[in-house]
Amino acid sequence: MLTKHVLIVGVAALLLGACGEGSPEELAQESLDSTEQALLYQCPWSSSWKRTWYSTTTGLEVGVEYCSCEGTLEKYGTTRGRYEQQLFSYCQ
Repeated sequence: MLTKHVLIVGVAALLLGACGEGSPEELAQESLDSTEQALLYQCPWSSSWKRTWYSTTTGLEVGVEYCSCEGTLEKYGTTRGRYEQQLFSYCQ
């Protein structure tokens, strides 16, 4: 009777282990093409700013966004990669 319980627990452990995400080797080979970055602010009516986007591989400027005091957001080019944001003014 004890061996039957041990066998059932062993089979259950094997089945639960098989439901994982994969072996550590498979997880290590996962593509890391993207990186996390902070949450981007939308275009509020409280400030006007310019956000310049740069390619993560070449470092060249690839896009730009302008936010006006009216809450209008204009985008040009690619808005992916690394960015720098410049505050122009606070709106009244």
